[in-house]
Order: sequence, then structure tokens, then C-alpha cells
Amino acid sequence: MKKTIIMTLLTLLIATTSYATPLIFSGLDLGNGEEHSGFVPPLTSWPNSETAETQFFSNLNNIVTVDFEDSSPGDSSPTVNFGSGINATFSNLWDADGYIATLPFDDDGYPISGNNHWESLGPFMIDFSEEISAFGFYATDLGDVDTITYLKYMNTFTGAENVISLGPNNLDAGSVKYFGFYDLETTFNRIAIATVDAGQNVLLKYESDWYGIDNISVGTPIPEPTTMLLLGSGLIGLAGFRRKFRKS
Repeated sequence: MKKTIIMTLLTLLIATTSYATPLIFSGLDLGNGEEHSGFVPPLTSWPNSETAETQFFSNLNNIVTVDFEDSSPGDSSPTVNFGSGINATFSNLWDADGYIATLPFDDDGYPISGNNHWESLGPFMIDFSEEISAFGFYATDLGDVDTITYLKYMNTFTGAENVISLGPNNLDAGSVKYFGFYDLETTFNRIAIATVDAGQNVLLKYESDWYGIDNISVGTPIPEPTTMLLLGSGLIGLAGFRRKFRKS
């Protein structure tokens, strides 16, 4: 029964219908590796990730970034508030182990700002109270084993969905990665993140890659110039139609 559930979710995460092509911004800063004691030393700077975040933000308006400083340590289903009626609630799939971690850290992820972050082992979901079009976040110590992590964003009302790989894998422990994307065609209100064994292509339900999530952002995408041109052409055409209608 467990194998059936695992393969079902794997199918939902990967073999899905793509409704649109998201625009992706990603930056990676390699970590220093794991010490003999098993401790993963955090990086003190992450310039490549910050550059990706800046590029992502340059394509957005109404940007709001939140951390987990107001969340209670140990909470396995925290809700963060972006304002304007937009909340995001984290939840573990099955009995995966995701929770708010704080200093001192027992696992491998660490915060980008403040003392708290979301620490994950296994698949989890983020449900938004309103539909959004853009989402970004920092991940720490993601992909330091032979796994591939996928992000699926979906609209539970329309059925629209898409899957993005958060690779690469086999990175040095303690690495920092920024990942942001927006979709001009598809809004979404749910995100699912899960890790897959790179060699066997099996969803890792329990023993997975510990990693941290912090500084999550939402915003409104700025329409591309071609989109604005088409919109302008449509308005001009509409104005011409109205003038012709009035003359007749």
C-alpha cells in the first residue's frame, strides 16, 4: 500500500500537464562541506544567491518577503503573513518531518536572516489563502546527497499545474541556493516540494535530505514588453472600433 501511495505522488509531482512556462531565477553558493563531527558550518555570505534574488525582484512589483521569526520553534504547520490578505501555511505530507528550527540547530539547514527557519525532511506543501503568480525562497544545505528535489505549483480551483526541478544534486554540504519563479499565464495557490532519489527515481518519504527554507517572497510579475505591446494594440483596436461604431 505504501509503495502505491509513493508512486502516485511521484506521478503527481513529475508526470503532470504543463500549462505554461515559468520564468526561473536561480543562484548557487557552494558550502564548505560537512565536518568530521557531522556539523555543517553555515556560510556567512551568498553573493550568487543574492544576485538571483535581485534579478527576480527586478521583474516584480508589490514584493513582500517574510521569515519565520514570528513562528514558534517546533511548529510543524506554521502560517506566515504577507499582508494584503495573503497567508501561507506549511504542512507535512504523510508523516514527513518538517518544523520550525531555531538556534542551536540539530539538523543541516540554517537561517538566512534571524534565528528561525523551516527545516524539512520529506515532502511538504505550502497553501496560500490567495492566488499568486510569483514565489521565491532561499534553501540551505539542499541537494548535498544523490537526490533531486522538485517543486510543483498548482491552482486547486482550475487544475492548472507545473513542475520545476530545484537541482543540481551532490553539492557540498552547507550550500545556499536562491530559487524564484513567476508565471504570467498561470496563478497558483499551492506548492508541493518533494525529494526523489536520483538513481532509482523513487520518492523519498522518510529518509531524505535535511535542508532549510527561509526568506520566502511573493510579488506581482511585471508584464513583458511583448505582453504590453499586445495589450496596447488591443486597446488601440478597441478605440478604433468604438470610433467606427459611433460614425455608423
